[in-house]
Amino acid sequence: MQVLHTVGEKKVLLARKQILKNGLEQLSLHEANLKGCLITLKLSGMPLGEAKDSLPEWSDPQSAYVLELLQQPYRDFYDFKASWSLRQLEKICKEENIPLPQPDDR
Repeated sequence: MQVLHTVGEKKVLLARKQILKNGLEQLSLHEANLKGCLITLKLSGMPLGEAKDSLPEWSDPQSAYVLELLQQPYRDFYDFKASWSLRQLEKICKEENIPLPQPDDR
């Protein structure tokens, strides 16, 4: 709603049309980039494989790739032997009130 208020409905609709027509530019996608913004999605326990399989035909291919990356084990996102790395994950788990996953958990 804030975007609509700030930018205006016409510009939002125009942006949506452009994205659907031309797609998004290629993003730099790897585990480190996903860690900061999407790790809570992984921690939610949502069936990411099902989410990937249910993406509409017109969705951006990067959406499927993000969901594939998020299905990797936690050791691909965090170094469980490095306290500084593990602290990052522990902090998120504490904030979300969920147990700390094991390195091989997906």
